[in-house]
Amino acid sequence: MKHVGTMNVIKLVLLAGTAASCPLGSAGNRDIMEPDMANVDEEMEGFRKSRMAIVRYNVLLELCCRIVSLELKEHPRLPDGKIKYRKMCDLIPQSILAQCPADFRQSYVEVLEGIEKNLSDNISWGGTPEGKEMFSRLEEARKRFSDQYDLEPLMRPLIDWLDGQETRREGESPQEYLKRLYQLKSDLESGKWVIPEGLPGEKPGPECMKSVAGQ
Repeated sequence: MKHVGTMNVIKLVLLAGTAASCPLGSAGNRDIMEPDMANVDEEMEGFRKSRMAIVRYNVLLELCCRIVSLELKEHPRLPDGKIKYRKMCDLIPQSILAQCPADFRQSYVEVLEGIEKNLSDNISWGGTPEGKEMFSRLEEARKRFSDQYDLEPLMRPLIDWLDGQETRREGESPQEYLKRLYQLKSDLESGKWVIPEGLPGEKPGPECMKSVAGQ
């Protein structure tokens, strides 16, 4: 049996509910169905935008994690000798975050930001009861949104692509490497690299990321 994606299932369920509530063959049926179809399309469009906004955020977060790790490796301490802690969340533009659904920002992003803030004040905070509780909340939110928006099939090839882009090239100095990662971040934010949508439950092919010509 052919797999039906999450968005298709949602649409089928909504249409089935509409059909069951409308008398078939009646003259007024067309007037009732048309606005319902419009509502279905609107909900589908909202789902699509929310899904792609979360995917874009997650891809950038992965890249920012690599940038922060490299910066920490090259400059691990501040002038006063303390361990340097650069926040990944500080590297995510507000314009990217604003596109994500409000529930995702509140349940996931705000918790992640709280974790990073506490770790920047005390690197050992993650081992405290409060730290463990917040990490647990973050993981629960990650799983919930992954299931809700069927993120895994799309994220896997994107992370593979990102791993390839992030690989340090032969003869590349740490400064050149970091500069290239920041350029990649800028290209993702500006839309020079386009993240394909696909359908939930489907994987994009090897060409999953496409560079926009002329940018």
